[in-house]
Amino acid sequence: MLEHDLSARWNIHSINTGRPNTVPVVLIHALGLDLTYWDHQIEALRKNHEGVAFDLPGHGGSGGGPEDWKLEALCSMLKDTISKTGASSAHLVGLSVGSMIAQAFALAEPTMVESLILMGSAATFTTETRDFRSEEHTSE
Repeated sequence: MLEHDLSARWNIHSINTGRPNTVPVVLIHALGLDLTYWDHQIEALRKNHEGVAFDLPGHGGSGGGPEDWKLEALCSMLKDTISKTGASSAHLVGLSVGSMIAQAFALAEPTMVESLILMGSAATFTTETRDFRSEEHTSE
């Protein structure tokens, strides 16, 4: 079970639009982007679905930084985002690292995932990327 309500700590910026009381479609962006990446999708979803997009920590209008990029913490933030819609589950759409978060969340909280749409995804970072990220954090 994931820790809950970390999104308040990070002051997560999000948009929630469309039809409430439907299963939400939650859009998770890639590194270096923000929720505006999903503007066209949010507009298209508005008629028949509840569309939710949020800025990952340190992106767009959300607080946080590199120290907040632990997969379990990001999954907890996603759980908070879904819970705040009042829904018990959601359709998840992830791009790149957003897909990695969606996959990890589906494993941690399978009853909260209706479906997964994964784009430009990997299941993990390469050894070289993990080593680089470790060196980056130890030099700070």
